[in-house]
Order: sequence, then C-alpha cells, then structure tokens
Amino acid sequence: MGWRRRRGPYIANNHPKISPGPDRDWLLTYLRAGQVVAVSGRVREVLDLDSSAWAVPIVVYTGGTWMWNHDCIYFLERYGLTPTTVFGDHVIGTPDPAR
Repeated sequence: MGWRRRRGPYIANNHPKISPGPDRDWLLTYLRAGQVVAVSGRVREVLDLDSSAWAVPIVVYTGGTWMWNHDCIYFLERYGLTPTTVFGDHVIGTPDPAR
C-alpha cells in the first residue's frame, strides 16, 4: 500500500495477495492469536474512499518475534493483502498442528 499525492491511497500492483484457503486461514489464525501489546482508538478505512467509517482498530500485537498492527488482519480479511513478504513468510513457515 502507498499514498499518492492528490490521488490518495493505492495498492501496488505487485503487493502480495492470497486467495481464501488454508494458508490464508492460517495467517488470520496466527495474526489474531497474537498477544495484545497496545490498544488505542480507530482509524478510517483508507482504501475505501467512499467510507467515512472509523473501521480499523488501532491494536498492536506480538507473537514473541514480530510485532504487527491490526491493519494486517483487517486488510487480509477484506482485500486478501498479505503482510510484508518477510513477515508473511515467517507466519506461513510457523508450524500449525492443524495443517
């Protein structure tokens, strides 16, 4: 994701996306299971410019090695956008007893 002056937010054409399936489910499970480190208010949905909703909670999580914002969960659920490649690879590579 990025921001263009005068045009607003955008998703880069090469931003990694993931289709619904076991890997996406595992990513969401891992992200949601993180320990909450900090909580604040909410921010606006930046990719839906027609929305005025304060939809995205400001929450910081950790799994012990990495920290991530709730944005990772929100944009994965809504748009299939994966976390950054290195972090996403870390999560996919973490053993899941159910897979």
